[in-house]
Amino acid sequence: LLLVAGCQSVPNSKDASLVMPALFSDGMVLQRGKPVAIWGKAAPGTKIRVSMANRHAEAMANEAGAWRAYLESLDAGGPYELTVRAGAMRKIVRDVLVGEVWLCSGQSNMQMNMRQGSEAVLNIEQELAAANYPTMRLFTVPNATKFEPKDDCPGGKWLACTPESVKPFSAVGYFFGRDL
Repeated sequence: LLLVAGCQSVPNSKDASLVMPALFSDGMVLQRGKPVAIWGKAAPGTKIRVSMANRHAEAMANEAGAWRAYLESLDAGGPYELTVRAGAMRKIVRDVLVGEVWLCSGQSNMQMNMRQGSEAVLNIEQELAAANYPTMRLFTVPNATKFEPKDDCPGGKWLACTPESVKPFSAVGYFFGRDL
């Protein structure tokens, strides 16, 4: 399971009763065997309830609206639904897997995707056809330069690895994940 991420900021609007980063979206992967942080923004003072796979956690949004809850560690498995409640608001994240999360980061060598051409993957047609690993996921976001830490990754999207979706995967990341 792969995770490639760059980040930007979460909106801080009192009109948004429950805001979560793009990382917490359908198809996401959470690390197995470790407590898992779930975070976002809500109206200050709002009680937050998080649940998934018979695990429950609570948090309170601080004066800036930020909150963070920790689910107890989970074994590998899924798919699950992650439910987050903030007052009357509820968000459900579907098709959540728990397993290994690896950060694949770098420059041009890590960004080279599963492409055809003279400077590409050997035997690419066979590799693309065989890339049926729907429990291997990629999270990537548009490149953006920021000079301070951010809470969100706007534009980020999880992709399950299938012959139809594998082309934008980092080739290095794909082969690393496949071999795992």
